[in-house]
Amino acid sequence: MEFRQGEIVLLPFPFDDLTKAKTRPALIVSSNRFNQISRTVI
Repeated sequence: MEFRQGEIVLLPFPFDDLTKAKTRPALIVSSNRFNQISRTVI
């Protein structure tokens, strides 16, 4: 999956006890170049 800076994506965020997760929006803040060369997205 390709992510672009400034996009809003929906991701599962786990609860504190890690038994469940809830889908929440997240903003991609890493640069497009970083997203292309890294497997980590910030």
